[in-house]
Amino acid sequence: MFNEYRVLNYESFEHIVVAHCKNLVYENRTRINELTGKEERVYRLAPISQYYLDLEILLPSGLTQDEADQLVYRVESDKKNPLSETFLSKCRNSKKSLPRPIRMAYLKEGAVDLVRSSFETDLDSQIYGDDKLYVIHELMSVIDRDLTIPRVYRSIFKKYASKDTMPSFLAEIFVFVMTKDISSRIMELEEEERQHPLVNHLVQRVVDEVAQFGKSGYFIPVLNLLNTYVTEIPRGEENRDFSDIDVTYFVEGTKDYCNDLVTSDEEARTYEGLAAYSTGRSLRNLMKDYMEAEKDLIARLSAKHHMLYDIDIQKDGDLYIAGPRKKSKR
Repeated sequence: MFNEYRVLNYESFEHIVVAHCKNLVYENRTRINELTGKEERVYRLAPISQYYLDLEILLPSGLTQDEADQLVYRVESDKKNPLSETFLSKCRNSKKSLPRPIRMAYLKEGAVDLVRSSFETDLDSQIYGDDKLYVIHELMSVIDRDLTIPRVYRSIFKKYASKDTMPSFLAEIFVFVMTKDISSRIMELEEEERQHPLVNHLVQRVVDEVAQFGKSGYFIPVLNLLNTYVTEIPRGEENRDFSDIDVTYFVEGTKDYCNDLVTSDEEARTYEGLAAYSTGRSLRNLMKDYMEAEKDLIARLSAKHHMLYDIDIQKDGDLYIAGPRKKSKR
């Protein structure tokens, strides 16, 4: 299948995958009985539809059962109906965004593992033979065209781009697709790569070799160099050879192999320190963005003439109701 998708998003992912799903599935449909006029359920074998792929395989893949019931099937909602075929059609054609609560659920730790397990059971069996190669080739073609994807994610996708690891390949891409617009880490990497377009060549070599071979002779030397860079920052010293994005790129690109790459407790502690530095920096940036958004919201709310309460943001960042707004004297 030829495609000209230039952006890796839900639309391009879903359309490429569904085109290569060959097996029949049991679809749970409703119809109106012509004799009784009543609605009845019909179970039939049919080629997998895009709606089935969205509702039954893709969207619930990274959710717990409770999350799926609440966010996708809406069993406790007032509507008591799953997300509609019309709505999901608009989502897969980029006319609407997928519900934010669903995408937010994919930010949780372990989401990739949930998706991988689900795809191994429900999706991998739908695609077989040369179709697996076609899916991989077509998705990698989109990834090569989409220049906004951070390099470390490109390395992760390439690492799993084979028939034997296809569920992992699709899981890594799907979680990226679901969170790319809301993940502070992804957005931070995108921004920093615009400002600092080149990753240090040693860091790049380690990540590439680890992705390809599962090891790199440069891993320990680069680990120590990055540790030196991080420890010099509090002392106000500047190391122009490395940047924070090198640390994040190094950690993201090697974390799946770190247990096999470190050879001593000291090296393990050093690696944990780099990982903590990278995570802490992302959290600080997220908190900064949150505080700025909160202040902007309060400023806009306070500007409304009918506001009944004074609102104050204290130095610790917490929000307080200061008390009823005093009426002005006429």
